[in-house]
Amino acid sequence: MPLETTASVSYTHLTLPTSTLCIRDSYCFDGTTIHFIHIPESVVEISEYAFGGCNEIDKITVAPGNQKYTSPKGSNAILSKDGKTLLLGCRTTVIPEGVEAIGDRAFFGRYSKTVLRIPENVKSIGMDAFARCNAIFEAILPKSLQEIGGFAFQNCANLSVVQLLAPITISDYTFAYCYSLSTVSLPEGLEGIGCRAFYDCKSLKHITIPSSAIKIEKNAFENCPVSEKE
Repeated sequence: MPLETTASVSYTHLTLPTSTLCIRDSYCFDGTTIHFIHIPESVVEISEYAFGGCNEIDKITVAPGNQKYTSPKGSNAILSKDGKTLLLGCRTTVIPEGVEAIGDRAFFGRYSKTVLRIPENVKSIGMDAFARCNAIFEAILPKSLQEIGGFAFQNCANLSVVQLLAPITISDYTFAYCYSLSTVSLPEGLEGIGCRAFYDCKSLKHITIPSSAIKIEKNAFENCPVSEKE
């Protein structure tokens, strides 16, 4: 049966009924305090925003018999069954080896470590994946990356330093509204910076744009100190 009601109570441990098939409603647990989630083997669908607003999650497990999802020991995350896509993370997630994609909104508001070091082998970071993760101070993005989704790090209030090691195009609004962002390192080979990629980054004063970047949207640095110098 689908789980489609808005929760009105606070949970410490949330173990879904074994009859649950789908968790569809966006923000259906918003306003609750959840520290532990257990997904039973019956669940075959979890919407991207199902746990939107639940920023206190510390532990996630999935029943071993689940045919759609898995949670490797110690990862505190929900992964696709093949282990290649991380779909839902929490404050204490350790991204397992073998993960190639971090899904849309996977860590929205939840990642709590000050340094985010995305492991090698990760090829894509989805839309809004780390948006509103205010604990992150520094983000190190690996050479293996082939794509960063729009808004991926938007509104990370304390993000100050970004090291992008992959020569890829930065998507629209990727770092928008990161008011503390002051230093960005971009590699040679990077070709483009999208629409308002650094919009309203009011502290951005140190960025070296490689000569390879030939496709920079006119408003990529709108309302940034660096744009005032150009």
